[in-house]
Amino acid sequence: MIAADSAPRAYVLSVGSGYGFVYEMMSGIADALIHHGWRSQMLDVSSGIPGLIGAVDTLLSAIDQGPALIVDYLAHHRLHSVKAFALHDFFIYMSDAPYAYFDNLTSIGPDCVVGYSDEAHAALIDDHALPFRRDFFPHAGPELKPDAKPLAEREYKFLFMANMVRSPRLDGLATARGNPDMRRLTDTLVARVLDGGEEPYLAFKKTCADLGMSVDVFPAPEQRARFLAHIAGWIEAKRRHDILVALRDRQIHVVGNISPNFFETSMPNLVRLGEKTTKECIATLDNARVVINSIGVRPAGAHERMWYGLAAGAAIWTDPTMIVARDFPDGGLFTIPNEPKEIVALADAIAGQADLQDRVAHAQTIYATKHTWRARVGTLLARHRFDKALARRG
Repeated sequence: MIAADSAPRAYVLSVGSGYGFVYEMMSGIADALIHHGWRSQMLDVSSGIPGLIGAVDTLLSAIDQGPALIVDYLAHHRLHSVKAFALHDFFIYMSDAPYAYFDNLTSIGPDCVVGYSDEAHAALIDDHALPFRRDFFPHAGPELKPDAKPLAEREYKFLFMANMVRSPRLDGLATARGNPDMRRLTDTLVARVLDGGEEPYLAFKKTCADLGMSVDVFPAPEQRARFLAHIAGWIEAKRRHDILVALRDRQIHVVGNISPNFFETSMPNLVRLGEKTTKECIATLDNARVVINSIGVRPAGAHERMWYGLAAGAAIWTDPTMIVARDFPDGGLFTIPNEPKEIVALADAIAGQADLQDRVAHAQTIYATKHTWRARVGTLLARHRFDKALARRG
């Protein structure tokens, strides 16, 4: 047993926003560090510059206590580049694709560990010879809820939780299809991801090779990153649109912001619950039988809606991922097909399963062992020694 005053210290930076799962994810990491014997403190920087100044003041006032581990989200706050904090270890959680925050990523130095959320994201990091240590750190979730409502008593047969504000039609790709060469590149890349289930950056490299183009079609890496972020955002919108249109004859409850012209066809069975705060979203998951999770561009990772829904006792129906195929081979988690007829057929099959509650319980057993924040952080600590922080004072 480590004495409390000699346990290694950690500071976890987060944004206490009412929307999005950022705070829940970062607080999950902070709680998991405590579970693994660290003294962990959350630093809320949601008020922008004042919050960041407050976090810096906290860190500076504790500097005489010796090195600590600082956990940052998406490298937004750049504390890893502050000279006064060179004595600390840093873990940067890149919960999103690295091309979406490329400028942040390239600011990270060799003394940091970066947790990337999709196994395929390692290729972009390695291709750009970025100097930090990297670790596959997919999204995770909370401990199981002991008092989860039985599926038969839940109100929402199918719950879809996502924002849909970008056009899923070709006009949403207009800037990426501005000339014939870019049109060929964009259309082939999109098909690889949508139809072939490939990760966008890897699909981009293969598409360039197939078309006899150089990856330097974008002279600067930042331009390529912006292009990929634009493509990925459109693919997310297109995938969500196509799934819901396929299910338009089934009642689907939807949480999120939906633009008025997102659907070009009538959706009479879509029950729009509107935008909700994170706490309200989690409460809604408690009342869902099946959570439909579509992210579309993370074929070798996971997503927090999967885990928070499963922890709440819901069945999970998600875009195919390596994690689902590897860890849930018996169908405890279901994957969404590409073809509309197959989507409808599987929706009916899931809804009609007499043993769905048992399948959820089986999936929860795997989840509780492998995919909670405690499990994820435990794996991280086993792989990486944060030597500065662990050189604690007795």
